[in-house]
Amino acid sequence: MLRDHGMTNLLHQALLYPATDLTMASPSLDEHAHAPVLSRRSVDAFRDHYLPPGEDPRDPLVSPLWGDLAGLPPALVQTADLDPIRDDGIRYAHALEAAGVPVRLTNYLRVPHGFASFPGATPVGRMQRAELVTELSRALTGPIR
Repeated sequence: MLRDHGMTNLLHQALLYPATDLTMASPSLDEHAHAPVLSRRSVDAFRDHYLPPGEDPRDPLVSPLWGDLAGLPPALVQTADLDPIRDDGIRYAHALEAAGVPVRLTNYLRVPHGFASFPGATPVGRMQRAELVTELSRALTGPIR
């Protein structure tokens, strides 16, 4: 929406295990239906909060994957390998790349959705935070647009 309204001051997208497709088409939803922290049942409940019955799940306001991604700022997309919505983030990163947006995708292995919220609980937590801080530092200290 910012891009579409001429607001060009958004410098970067930092997306941690993002939900980007409420059509529920990602294979990881079934692969990790009973995952810890976030299950398929929870994903369905959250979807129902965002999307009233009868509304289009491809509306870019609730499913950014289905929007026009050209001209968006560079992105870091971090996903969790044991997450039911892992494939949403991966598919979004690929769609950004196809739209010409610079993107860095990192899928952290052997961790569930929400792992970044539990500092020190996983071996990759420190790596995830370092990557996020580094990407944001680069984006925010670069040339002013």
